[in-house]
Order: sequence, then structure tokens, then C-alpha cells
Amino acid sequence: MPYREDKVFSILSLLFFVVPVAFSIFTYENFETIKYFFWLILIPWALIVFFRKRKLVKINKKILLALLAVGVLAFLSTLGSLDIINSIFGFYYRFTGGLLFILLWVVLIFLLFQTLNKEKFIFLVKILVFDALLISLIGFTQSMEIAFYGGSGIAGGFIRAPSLLGNPNFSTMFLVSSVPFVAVLWLKSKTLAAKLYYGVTLFFIIIVSFIFSSRGALLSLISSLAMPVILLSWFKFI
Repeated sequence: MPYREDKVFSILSLLFFVVPVAFSIFTYENFETIKYFFWLILIPWALIVFFRKRKLVKINKKILLALLAVGVLAFLSTLGSLDIINSIFGFYYRFTGGLLFILLWVVLIFLLFQTLNKEKFIFLVKILVFDALLISLIGFTQSMEIAFYGGSGIAGGFIRAPSLLGNPNFSTMFLVSSVPFVAVLWLKSKTLAAKLYYGVTLFFIIIVSFIFSSRGALLSLISSLAMPVILLSWFKFI
């Protein structure tokens, strides 16, 4: 595995790979609990390794203040909550609004600023692109009633399957957000194999986004198709 000498980044890479595609049929909602489990395990693990192995890298004061503000506001809102327990841990099965999730999100952003450079950023993007391909392929087979999700039982047509993010809206939002990066990687590919890989990935992402029929995500898809040009001309990060 690339960058295996950097243990913190290796753990974060595992987080980026596992969380989007982790799925379980043994919990009520089938998707968020298992993802949250990896979130709770991998981010603290990375933080422990970071403080044992690395030195602090100076972070822009505005970014640091923004992260502190998010954490402090989440803490204060929890103190003022009518149900502190649920405010800390989140409601089953929507944990993303809880204090614990928000604080770990702050830690994740902090660790990314401490570990990322241009090459590592591109590596994480490629992991998310691979996840997007898996999510789109599984969603496509589910919509065709081939995969394990039987859907509504409508024969002879597409259905709005959940894929690996619990429902078609969440899955489409993940896919659409990856479109600019897939398009840039496809445009910058120098080999035929890479061109085919990113081209096929982009094709399935767009097709499955229309199959899932998430109105908000489809609007985002239109704007995201313009993002590769912006990314190439403005940031020039690849």
C-alpha cells in the first residue's frame, strides 16, 4: 500500500475506503450503524498514532478557529439540549447530528491538514472514486433487480435502489460529488487503461444518478460537470 510508512495517513486512507462502502443487513437501517462503527474506531486510532509519532504542523489560524468554533458550538448546544444523551450520541439511526460525531469530524479535518500534501490528496480522491464506482455498480444491479435488493417488486423497469448509502438520495449525492474529480482524472490520464477506468466510472456514475432520480443531486450533477474546468484552470492540482 502506498504511504504505508505514514501510519496516520494509512489509517485515514482506510477510513476513506471503508466508510462509504461498509454495509450490513443485520441492523435495522442497514447502513449507517456499520459506517459509524468504523468512524468511531478509525479516527481516534489515527489521533492516538498521530500524537505518538508526529510533530504538529502549523495550521492557518482562520481554519483552526473555524474548527474550534464548530466544536465549541456543538458542545454548548449539547449542554442546552433537553435530551443530553441523544445530543451526545445522536438518534439511532441518525448519528451524524450528535456531539460525538461532530467532534470526530473536527478531529478528522485537523488530521487531514496535518498529513495531506498534493500527492496524498490525489491518493484519497482516487480511493473515493473507486468507492463511487462500487456504489454505482451495485446500485445499477439493484435497480435491475439483479443484486440482493429486491426493491418494490416492479418488473421490467428501473427502481430507486439504496446501493451502499442507505437510500438513493444519499447514494446519488455521494456519486455526484465525485464527478468533478473523476472527470479531471479522466482528462489527465496518460494511459489507455486509466482512460478506460475513469471513463467507465464516469459513465456509470452519470447513468446511475439518473436512475436514482434524486432531484437535488441531479441539479448538483449539472453544476458538477462544469467543475473539472474550474479545478484544472484555477487550482491546477493535478
